[in-house]
Amino acid sequence: MDAADRVRHVALTRTTPQNAGWIAEEADVSRDTAAKYLDRTADQGDLEVVETADGTCYKPDDITQFLRKVRTLAEEQSVDVLTNELREIGDEIDSWKAAYDVESLEELRRSIGREDLLSSDRHGRLETIEEWEYNIQVREALQLAISLQSSVRKLELIS
Repeated sequence: MDAADRVRHVALTRTTPQNAGWIAEEADVSRDTAAKYLDRTADQGDLEVVETADGTCYKPDDITQFLRKVRTLAEEQSVDVLTNELREIGDEIDSWKAAYDVESLEELRRSIGREDLLSSDRHGRLETIEEWEYNIQVREALQLAISLQSSVRKLELIS
């Protein structure tokens, strides 16, 4: 990999914002070189620039990452596979609703403050909340991938 590719790789594989100096060290380039490529990558929309206690930092742009995931799903999975994954997510959410006797994610969040819950019960609910939130994101990506496939097929028929 050349310097630009190394900087891009390091920056796009982080889950927390990192400054140019840290990225430069990881990519084995100078800080100025890292800053140049980071700014270019941010200008392209792949990175988000954020201000933290460590100064100007870079993190993968959430929207760009989400849209890439949608595209990958649409290109690599059939509608049947995507639909089955949607069903599995729905089934899992339904099982949480039954297990915690709630109708929504918000209701589960509010239940964390119940006085009758043990610490271990709160911890289990917090883990379920994280999984539920993740499932919502995946569900949205799957739904968009199905729509994208449908739109592409319609365009192909018109052409």
